Amino acid sequence: MNQPATRPWVWELPNWPTFTWDSTALQGHVSHFITDTAWQSGALAFLVGDDFADAHLDWLADEALGTSAIEGESLQRDSIRASLLHFFGLRPAVHAPAAELGVAKLMASVYQTFNEPLSHEMLWHWHLTLMSGSPAIRELGRYRAGPEPAQIVTVRRGSMQSATLNYVAPSGTRVADEMEVFVDWYNSVTQSASEADALAIAGAAHVYFECVHPFEDGNGRIGRALAEKAVAQCLGRPSLIPLSQTIHAKRGAYYRALESCRHSLDANTWQTWFAGTVLDALEQARLRLIRHAAQARLFGALEGKLNRRQSTGLQRVFQEEPRGFEGGLSAGNYQTITGASSATATRDLGQLVALKAVRRTGSGRHTRYWLNAPELDIVRSNPDEPAAARPKGPRPQRRGKLALPPPHVLVRPEN
Repeated sequence: MNQPATRPWVWELPNWPTFTWDSTALQGHVSHFITDTAWQSGALAFLVGDDFADAHLDWLADEALGTSAIEGESLQRDSIRASLLHFFGLRPAVHAPAAELGVAKLMASVYQTFNEPLSHEMLWHWHLTLMSGSPAIRELGRYRAGPEPAQIVTVRRGSMQSATLNYVAPSGTRVADEMEVFVDWYNSVTQSASEADALAIAGAAHVYFECVHPFEDGNGRIGRALAEKAVAQCLGRPSLIPLSQTIHAKRGAYYRALESCRHSLDANTWQTWFAGTVLDALEQARLRLIRHAAQARLFGALEGKLNRRQSTGLQRVFQEEPRGFEGGLSAGNYQTITGASSATATRDLGQLVALKAVRRTGSGRHTRYWLNAPELDIVRSNPDEPAAARPKGPRPQRRGKLALPPPHVLVRPEN
């Protein structure tokens, strides 16, 4: 195994676990965070009933997929969503693979208990829930306790001889004491925190937890769940921020930022990266809420006017928004999605045009269909050519009730 030059690991430093960072450097991020989460709260107020529930379920399912994908697991979204519905008591028991059931139950637990104080029992339950389908785990639902340290390595070409040692966590004999300090710290900083504290607390909680690495496996997923919980506690509501999905999109940078704290309690690099990533995730959340609002409006206007195929087709196209269905929806795409014949697809799509549910461009085999949704046009450079670019100009006006509190000094971890 390739080992880097010997330097003390972060938990061997005299001031461990007092991570430090320049809170003034994050003030710009904090201001944007407060503004964006206020916009999100206002947007959520326009979703009611099933539309509100769907927004939350989609977020939980996507986060479950994202946090698993970071660890190299490719799971089935439909199984995760069905499992979530079961855990929320909205459908009978489902038969799903253990991995999908485990991560769905973890996300449901984080969602349902977001405002409860953190406890060892909560963390053990999360681990048991997440890893119960992993027969190789020896210490299931409890912290590491053996004398050996936990080594985090990168294996290349499938050979341990070419593996690189990335980090060594404290030995199992220290973990219980380390986690006692961690849980006390977490509860002390979240007890009276506000949205202005969310970025710093969530970032610090994640990197601190990963440095302790208390479990045999599953630390990354539980650490990201902790970050989600911290944001939710500071906001006073589940965040609906696709944090894990956003991290997955830049996984290499994520690990490099975490590694900046392998040998140092200076968390500036990590905290700045994490705060920026949360803002990126909030932008994705904004676009998704616009999609949900557009879908709710369109389906409400068309209630009782669509057949099952048309409803299925529109729902599938909405799944691709706000980026849009690549190349536009063709009759062939519609046939694949709905199982309709060529003649039926042409008739269905013609009816959707007449109902002003979609717009038609081109002709013959180049005919394409686009959602007729003004809400989505504002996030495209051209309504007939989907683009993910953020719209130029001022943000939508907030309602008066969403007055923004000023940023204040961020909370630092304490020993």
